[in-house]
Amino acid sequence: TYIDTWQARDETNNFPQKHDPDLVRALLRPEVESEIRGQVDTVLRAELLELQVSLEGKKKKKKKAKEGSRPTTASTPALPKTPSTTDKDKKKKPRKKRVRDLTADRTLHSIYTELVTHGIIIKPPEVHVQNFVCCYPFLAAEQQASLRGKAPETPPVPATAPPSRSTASP
Repeated sequence: TYIDTWQARDETNNFPQKHDPDLVRALLRPEVESEIRGQVDTVLRAELLELQVSLEGKKKKKKKAKEGSRPTTASTPALPKTPSTTDKDKKKKPRKKRVRDLTADRTLHSIYTELVTHGIIIKPPEVHVQNFVCCYPFLAAEQQASLRGKAPETPPVPATAPPSRSTASP
């Protein structure tokens, strides 16, 4: 409400009537927090499901290994494999290979020197402050206009500038 927000507020120093960032943050923070919380919750749920699936897969593999490692005796002969079990083995998808870090055993200096030798990192050319071209009247006009909130006008061309060529013939 007006009384809560603006009645006790001193706006004498805010002549250009710029926005108050703290006020905007206070208004938008709850909305942004709720959106981010929802996104983080969905990501965490997906990761939790992936972990549960991977743990179930490991448990099943251990159980299968224990059942298959039972020795056969003379009274219970081993059963031959049926065609259905061999088909299952063929249908298994190949595992995804883990991406390993190729730079794990190398120092930062050796990596940097290799990048320099291959031309990926190049030394930038030296540039001095005198090499920059500047027009002081333009900078002053732009600064004053930004303080007033207007677009800067084009300043007069300084006397040191080269004369412009005219297109008309003599």
